[in-house]
Amino acid sequence: MRANTVPQTPHGAESRTAEAPADNAVNQKLASLDETTQLLQSEIRTQYQTKVESASKYRLRLSGLVLLNLFSNRGYVDNLDFPSYAASANLYGTSQAFGATLRQSEFGLEVFGPELLGAKSSGEVQLDFGGGFPAGALDGVNSGLVRLRTASMRLDWAHTSLVAGQDSLLWWSQAWDTPATCGPGHRNYESNTNSI
Repeated sequence: MRANTVPQTPHGAESRTAEAPADNAVNQKLASLDETTQLLQSEIRTQYQTKVESASKYRLRLSGLVLLNLFSNRGYVDNLDFPSYAASANLYGTSQAFGATLRQSEFGLEVFGPELLGAKSSGEVQLDFGGGFPAGALDGVNSGLVRLRTASMRLDWAHTSLVAGQDSLLWWSQAWDTPATCGPGHRNYESNTNSI
């Protein structure tokens, strides 16, 4: 009769066979983490290349409003898109005009600068195309000159501010607030003409 004997494994062999699957799992996790790290680094490089910011360490902010105005004038006017008066139509004919303009579009730039004398410094400028027309230009109606609307610089301390520049009027009863126009007589910051 043969005795059923179980082969004896050397001491410590069980622990080696148990460690092998654990090593595989750790290696797989390390490989997965390595792939994830490489993917994240490539995404960071891509974002770094496509980032839009100022070359300076100080922040810049661009702003703007593109405003298309359609207009219709009946009679004789001194200016097609910003008339300050309109005379009655000629008895023998009429003078009418219909058109569109982007001259009231506004563009702005804000700069946030360094700390000066313990104050935060900043500045802003607002521009539009309502500055008249170039003299002698054949297509002057289509090419309005750039006009400075407002410009200011600020130094802001905890309880005090120093502001200098060309800014908006404190009070002007004729300047109605309307989204239809931003030109002379309407929210224009520096107009002294009557708006009717």
